[in-house]
Amino acid sequence: MKFKHNDIIIRKEAAPEVWISEQLVVEVTGIKERYLRTHSRDRYKKSVPATYHKAKFMPASGKAWRWTKQQGQFYYDLDFIPNHSPNCYREMFGDKDHLVQSFQNQKKAEDNKVFESYFKGVLNNTYEDYLHCYADYKKEHRIALAKACAAVEFGVNYIEDNPDMKGDTGYRDIVAVIEKMGMQYLPKNYRIFKQKIDAVRNGGQAIAELVQLPREGNNNALVHDDPQVLSWAIQLRSMDSNYSNEHITRVITENCILQGKKVPSRRWFGTNVYEQHEIKFLTASKRFGSGSRKAFIHEGYIPMEGAINAGDCWQIDATRLNIISHKRVEIAEDGTKKTSDAFLFVIVVRDVHSGCILGHSLITVKTVGACSTP
Repeated sequence: MKFKHNDIIIRKEAAPEVWISEQLVVEVTGIKERYLRTHSRDRYKKSVPATYHKAKFMPASGKAWRWTKQQGQFYYDLDFIPNHSPNCYREMFGDKDHLVQSFQNQKKAEDNKVFESYFKGVLNNTYEDYLHCYADYKKEHRIALAKACAAVEFGVNYIEDNPDMKGDTGYRDIVAVIEKMGMQYLPKNYRIFKQKIDAVRNGGQAIAELVQLPREGNNNALVHDDPQVLSWAIQLRSMDSNYSNEHITRVITENCILQGKKVPSRRWFGTNVYEQHEIKFLTASKRFGSGSRKAFIHEGYIPMEGAINAGDCWQIDATRLNIISHKRVEIAEDGTKKTSDAFLFVIVVRDVHSGCILGHSLITVKTVGACSTP
């Protein structure tokens, strides 16, 4: 059953009364509006004393179709909708508590949807005003932090514009939307969010000061960041002597004690030196000898010659370009023509020492002659 925003009125009396709009009654039961106007309402009005005819809610007389008019629309008391056979109109609405709960849930969902749309609109219109506060941050962080500031500004204005709001309803609604949108750098607990709002409203604190990256400036997780100690470890690792991990750790520990440096932990050596793939790649040829079985694990598969001066060594490579192939017609020795796919290849010659490109050639067939002249 789909409801509109004003389909049900709950009147708080000794026993709560549930009033259903005429539009919903007609939609659910199929009764004609004309029947309600000419028969049901008139009949019930006659069962009530004339002194109550102009009352906001006419008293219960025991007759069916008790009605009232609110804001230009007719409503009918759910308990006085007839349930006689064969129509059984009352049963069509089901259990009263379930009906009211369904209506309230749908109404709340619609209100939240409207509130969320309003929140997003304000957010998109104001977040750019805070980008300058985070000019030194990465782009993705700047935008997220600026939107968080815009959300705090929205909260301040929303609370000030609705002073009659009961309790913490406003804070809860804003935090619910923030959590649903997955916004960063804002608390998901409405009490902590309220503290930020109060700091702006009562303490006069700047919004940008309240929204910062988490753990910014906190160096508690920084174990060791001495570049000289790291260079010692890499130098010892790359020596021909192929020192063991424990020997390198002991030597560096002794040097740190002699020079008054902070001694890194054993795990620091493993994490930052011994277990790093790039360190293994850079030091393998020195430790095990270039071309050896163990060094080959970490060396490139193409043998490279070291060049001290320009012109000592050239490197040549041919690569097929990833573009759509075209058709090529080849003529055999017997004069027959054969069509096949042809691709574009680029051949480049570079100087190993300087890295300069000495020449290039574009071909469709890889041949020795194509590579002979750079």
